[in-house]
Amino acid sequence: MNGLCGCCQPPVPLTPVAVDNRPGLSAIAYRIGAYASFREAMLEAIARTPELAGLGTRRDDEYAITLLDLWAAVADVLTFYQERYANEVFLRTAQQTVSLKRLSGLLGYDPAPGVAALAELAFTVASGKVVQIPVGLRVQSAPAPNQQPQTFETIEAATADWRFNGLRIFPQPFAQNPLQQGSSQAVLDRRNGPQIAAKFSPSDHVVVYFNAGFGPVEEKKIDHLQVQDDREIVAWTQPVQANSWTVLSKADKFRRKMQLFGYNVQTPWFHAVVSPSVPGGLAWVFQDLTPLFTLPSRTDYFLDSRYSDLSTGTRLLFVIPITGGAIQAIARTVIQVGQSQQSLGSLTDTVTHVVLDGVLPVCHDLRSAVIYELTGDSLSFWDGAYASTINSATFYLPGILVEDQVGVGVEVGRTISQNGFVPGVFIHVQDLEVGRKFLLTDVNNQPIEATLHSPPQIDPASASLGSFVHLVLTVDAESVSLETDSAVLLGNILLASHGDTVNNEVVGSGDASRKFQNFELKKQPLTYVPGSGPNGVVSSLNVRVNGLLWQEVPGLYQQPATAQVFSTSTAEDGGRLLQFGDGAVGGAVLPTSQGNITASYRVGGGIAGRVGANALTTLLDRLQGLTSVTNPLSAEGGADPESLALMRGNAPRTVRTFGRAVSLQDFADLITASGEVAKAQAIWIWDGLAPAVYLTVAGQAGGVFTNPASLVANLNGERDPNRRLLVGNFVSVPIVLSARILVSPDYAPDVVLTAVRAALLQALSFDALSLGQSIHLSFMYSVMQAVAGVAALDITLLGFRRPDGMSNTDFNLYLDRRAAERLPDGSVAPVQGFLRIFPARPDPAYKGQVLPAELASVETPGQDISITAQGS
Repeated sequence: MNGLCGCCQPPVPLTPVAVDNRPGLSAIAYRIGAYASFREAMLEAIARTPELAGLGTRRDDEYAITLLDLWAAVADVLTFYQERYANEVFLRTAQQTVSLKRLSGLLGYDPAPGVAALAELAFTVASGKVVQIPVGLRVQSAPAPNQQPQTFETIEAATADWRFNGLRIFPQPFAQNPLQQGSSQAVLDRRNGPQIAAKFSPSDHVVVYFNAGFGPVEEKKIDHLQVQDDREIVAWTQPVQANSWTVLSKADKFRRKMQLFGYNVQTPWFHAVVSPSVPGGLAWVFQDLTPLFTLPSRTDYFLDSRYSDLSTGTRLLFVIPITGGAIQAIARTVIQVGQSQQSLGSLTDTVTHVVLDGVLPVCHDLRSAVIYELTGDSLSFWDGAYASTINSATFYLPGILVEDQVGVGVEVGRTISQNGFVPGVFIHVQDLEVGRKFLLTDVNNQPIEATLHSPPQIDPASASLGSFVHLVLTVDAESVSLETDSAVLLGNILLASHGDTVNNEVVGSGDASRKFQNFELKKQPLTYVPGSGPNGVVSSLNVRVNGLLWQEVPGLYQQPATAQVFSTSTAEDGGRLLQFGDGAVGGAVLPTSQGNITASYRVGGGIAGRVGANALTTLLDRLQGLTSVTNPLSAEGGADPESLALMRGNAPRTVRTFGRAVSLQDFADLITASGEVAKAQAIWIWDGLAPAVYLTVAGQAGGVFTNPASLVANLNGERDPNRRLLVGNFVSVPIVLSARILVSPDYAPDVVLTAVRAALLQALSFDALSLGQSIHLSFMYSVMQAVAGVAALDITLLGFRRPDGMSNTDFNLYLDRRAAERLPDGSVAPVQGFLRIFPARPDPAYKGQVLPAELASVETPGQDISITAQGS
């Protein structure tokens, strides 16, 4: 034999089986054998063992063989558990919570305990009341169907003032001529608009003129009068025609129009005159009366008719042509009224004679003169206006400058009712402190968070008491865009977080003879809120020993022997453990006493606290003067305690980052440390202005953040501040899918269809997909084909669903940007081979803007996923 065939080599033993696992497995093989291989190996060993040469049987009923069978079973059990134990020593393969916590503990990693959701509460205070709202005031949500009520507590104290319940705000007013050409309405004087409006009604006639000024007048008819906040607005039936009027123009209501006697006399006048030189003694002549139509400057005039109800004291507006063809309007008061017979040409009549309180200039042609009998009621206007939207962080609150015992202030918030002002509220400049929080909202109900940037100002600063002014507020806010007609400032705003307070719970008794004593809080989960603490969260826990407050530290190692400190960690059952020192290198040991260790903390957290807007409406704690509460914004943030799957991926980041952001992955690792951010993608981007790191973030269960920029506050101490860091919420991209399934004959169709749907929803779930991950047709096939009972399948629809509110034109552009496949006729192919989902990238439409990363989603599973059985 040449030795190459191996027939003379000893056989490879059945056990132990060689163990060789490639990297990256979710489970490792570690068994060196099983029952059958162990039994066969021992049976083969009998023949090779001289001492057992006499044992020739291999029958199971032989006691010796039975003994080997039993040992094979023992070895099978031992290797099974050995494999399980081996899997528990690696982060990727461990299945037990205890194993994961112990392994991550070797890296100094403590699982994220969960974070409480936060909500801005807007309180309403009874008229005339000021209420001190303490920390810990409880508010409960009105639960939606199939949900539990959630309790929130204020985590800051503030003074709630009835004056700040809700204040109307406006943009900076701009100068506007209320009687400009083409205008169909005008705002009355802001000081006394209701009193003016009370004297007018729809269909009243108004004459607009300049008193003693040159130029024609314009007659207007009132269409209607309307109230907007503290403004009275008069609307005309026809727009203003002339371009000469200003806010100084007079606008008086008139009762009727009159003219001067002789306005309707014909000229020349053909009449008979006595003439002895003609037969009969009468001659017919034409007389030009034009010279008689010019009236000298005078104070008395004869009207065109008899006006028996015209009395002294009446104001008459004379609109007369003067020399040179100009027209002048002059108002005079009647001081004497009489009746007189007058003749001019062919006209003879008894008419009203009036004497005025002042002379009028020469009337060039009485036929063109017009007289308005004024009622004495005049319109005066405001020469300003507001833009239709507020796009600035500076707001104007209209009011009247007043002074009371506190000092000078502005009466803002006046309204109008029954032709009079309803008093507003007095606000003094010192009443609003810098840093006070507001919420800005309008009819669109998308509130904006803001804080007062600087002390309020009064505009104009030189105004006298009783003048119409504006109280000017400048705030710090992001992207202000409000509808002026409904913009409101809510001023009684306090931050609250999800959870209930536990006060002075006795957690245990100190024993000076014991080192590193441990105690577990009785209620779970301990509330953490976003803040400047480790990993971006702050604990609500306060621990007292013998009534003295001890401080929480990240770890006890190298703490002074007398340091009154403790540390916390996650217990194996998920609870929160308190650990105290040893009196040597780990902080002070606990003094001996019965029940001397107490804890005050809050319980609650997780995504259950993400209640919707206006859900927190029940005051559990009543304060006198506090009438109601709501949350104009949805509660945000909130994160459940870290799951096993997340723990596997997150634990190594402690040794990847060492608390410093150097690589792009470091940014994503650090911002997800608290658990509040579930997904993050960091990319290096050029936004058209300069290079920057852009972070796209997503909260647990697909939550978004009202102010995502606030999430990076804790990163500023862990990164190079000379590099720009931008952050934005992810964008959900809805998709649709339909498929037909051929079910294997051995399976129930309903069961298979349900399993396919579940597999699809899992594969397309928020937890399963990554930011910027595109969807491939082949991936969808593989997910469904892997379900037991699927013999064959055909995907009939895979594409993008049109986002809500998007027009057809915009949707086509949306599809083109994603390179959607189209049929020869230009229509969109029903089955797309590839759904492009973008990472963060520069916005091609707006230089300097960045579009955040996207995430595919099934927004309405019942409508967007359709699975049917073949032939059904």
